[in-house]
Amino acid sequence: MKLLILSVEEQPEIERLKEEAKKSGHGVEVKSPEKSTERVLPSFTHVLVRAVKGAGEAAKEIAMKARSLGLRVVDERLATGKGFNKAAIYSILKKKGFSVPETIAFEEKNFPAIRKFQGKEVIIKDVKGKRGQDVFKVNKTELEVFYQRLDKSKKYLAQEFLRIDKELRVLVVGTKVVGGFSKQSSNWKKNIAAGATPVKEQLSVEIKNASVKAASITKTEIAGIDLALVGGKIFVLEVNRAPGFIGFEKATGKNAAKEIIQYVASK
Repeated sequence: MKLLILSVEEQPEIERLKEEAKKSGHGVEVKSPEKSTERVLPSFTHVLVRAVKGAGEAAKEIAMKARSLGLRVVDERLATGKGFNKAAIYSILKKKGFSVPETIAFEEKNFPAIRKFQGKEVIIKDVKGKRGQDVFKVNKTELEVFYQRLDKSKKYLAQEFLRIDKELRVLVVGTKVVGGFSKQSSNWKKNIAAGATPVKEQLSVEIKNASVKAASITKTEIAGIDLALVGGKIFVLEVNRAPGFIGFEKATGKNAAKEIIQYVASK
């Protein structure tokens, strides 16, 4: 396999992927998703799309071009021109019977739609945010005031705030559950990148099945599934494409980078 990794960031995860690819005898290079990148595609057999925030459309175009040249692309949904945003993913999950937080997508022109959350605690997320960035908890009486401070050029999600008993991250590669951990934090925001501590968990069959199904119906080949246990009920909080996995490897002892490289090479 000659692997091209598309990324706009230098991540420790990419270094791990390069390490495992080279151990297995694969060639690997990392490039940013720019128009000029299309010219080097014939030098590769596979493309893995990682962190492309701010360059999503360019990455999608490269993925589609790679597929047209016969290269294997992960996630394949990008190579078919589909790039689900967070709002679309919540809608898909809800239609398929998953429990998800009540969610409204909004921007400046339809801000009144989120007034239905007035009097409730609510989470506001930038639809393009990641790793706990641009995620805010707004108290019951502050919604209108908080809105005035938001960047009106962006799109957001408003979600009901859940009283979570336990939050889990499950890594799914293809249809395989590699493992999972719970997120321990005194903060309501339980992202590992925001300082939460990962603790290895023995996952139930129900949790594993829900994770694989969530990844499958959103066509996410390498998925970090965030689940919340609320009163014995499983909620899907997010399906993360190209998830971070350094904390996962430390917490579980599982070689996530190797699993990903093996999966990509098998396509």
